[in-house]
Amino acid sequence: MAVIRENLVLAPPMGALLGASLECFALDDQAAARWLTKPALALGSIAPLALAGSLDGQRQVLTLIGRLEHGITL
Repeated sequence: MAVIRENLVLAPPMGALLGASLECFALDDQAAARWLTKPALALGSIAPLALAGSLDGQRQVLTLIGRLEHGITL
């Protein structure tokens, strides 16, 4: 399991996804890391991290995080 460290520097898209997932999971880095690497039904059974390589994928993941924060699971 990946541990997120204080001084870790990420590319902006990854930083945005990581920051949003950490906020969604109340700063629980282990829960956020699990969520980012586990296939998500709402993303077509693709892990959120696997979509981070494209702008459209990043948008999909950030949209899903926003939905989760508002209690919308699918």
